Amino acid sequence: MSKPAPKTSPKPAPKPTPEPKPEKKKARPTPPSEPLKAWWPQPKPDALNLLFAGDASFGRAIALFFDQEFEGPESANEHIKVMGPDGKSVDGSWLVSSNPKMLLFKADPGTYQVEILEGLTAKDDKKLGASSKGTVYIP
Repeated sequence: MSKPAPKTSPKPAPKPTPEPKPEKKKARPTPPSEPLKAWWPQPKPDALNLLFAGDASFGRAIALFFDQEFEGPESANEHIKVMGPDGKSVDGSWLVSSNPKMLLFKADPGTYQVEILEGLTAKDDKKLGASSKGTVYIP
């Protein structure tokens, strides 16, 4: 007598490959409802003067442009504060750009409050004429 053929069970159906989940994009911050205006004081003779505050055109950073050069970021890190939309201080530090009259603070897109205190000192020991505070938007 011959042996009966072994029973073969059907192969299980392959499990479907789950479709990749689409990446969640961070919502871009809403730009201010009104155009930002110059919030820094008029230049004073024989003082360090802020000429521009805004976003750096070449990267995501707050850019402050002055009429004098900076040797290093030490005075900026002591005298310039950056606060987020929640009013809390933002971690980071200022850098002197390749143009030594420009200070940069790397920042994600959003709206920030920047406060510059009177003690800010440039390379030639000129000090900021007056404290100022205003808004900067990084797209």
